[in-house]
Amino acid sequence: MPRPVRRGSGHLVVVSPVASVRGMSGSRAAYGASKAALNSFAEAVRADVLGTGIRVTTVLPGHIATDLDAGRRGPSTVDLDTGVDALTAAVEREPAHAYVPGWPSRPVAAALRVLPLPVLRRIT
Repeated sequence: MPRPVRRGSGHLVVVSPVASVRGMSGSRAAYGASKAALNSFAEAVRADVLGTGIRVTTVLPGHIATDLDAGRRGPSTVDLDTGVDALTAAVEREPAHAYVPGWPSRPVAAALRVLPLPVLRRIT
């Protein structure tokens, strides 16, 4: 960050999936926790560069169909083109946080935050 700070401008983009908003059981526990650390890191950097002209965006993608997840697609999965278009548009807007695509990622993230643990465990 020294160069952007000296320049007084820049845009740092941190990608941390919707899975980072709440701890999940099983094999997703370490994955979600590591991604939640990215959210915290982005917030810390955002605080450090406040007022310097540097923007920090945390992009929280939902489930976007890629070759890596062919066996784990569900009803909230969006196709790759939709996901890429939403991610690109979010980065260009430079918000502090962006759920991509907004539908269904934003409501999924909101539900993950408030669902009772027994329900969360059944659906994840």
